[in-house]
Amino acid sequence: MKRLNWSYYLIHGVFPLILGALIYLIADRNVLFLKWLSLSNEMSVVNHPVLTLIRNYGCDFCWAYSLSFVVLSIIGIERGGRAIGLVVCFEIILELSQLSNSVVGTFDPLDILVEILANLLVLITCRKGKKHETLD
Repeated sequence: MKRLNWSYYLIHGVFPLILGALIYLIADRNVLFLKWLSLSNEMSVVNHPVLTLIRNYGCDFCWAYSLSFVVLSIIGIERGGRAIGLVVCFEIILELSQLSNSVVGTFDPLDILVEILANLLVLITCRKGKKHETLD
């Protein structure tokens, strides 16, 4: 009987979501995510180029990583390429939908690149570390 290693799923599935939200909370209070939570004020604490990169792309990276990990965990590593392909298509559609205002947000083509990198990192991590399941 197999037993799941919950810490593996928390680290790769939940932690990136929390980290992405914290980046928004710390780096820039004037974003749609915080307005949705009614936590927005018009003050930004981002004033350094590195922090600006983290604020602009770190959240997308974290959230794409988490989404890819969850989808890959459900579909299975054996079909990892297909799973990641579905996630990439979904992310591209979401980003492009921002151009037509179908989805609220600011279109940035670099978001797509960052999300693809996150997806590939998940695929590599999961293929190398199938140790998330242990035997009793």
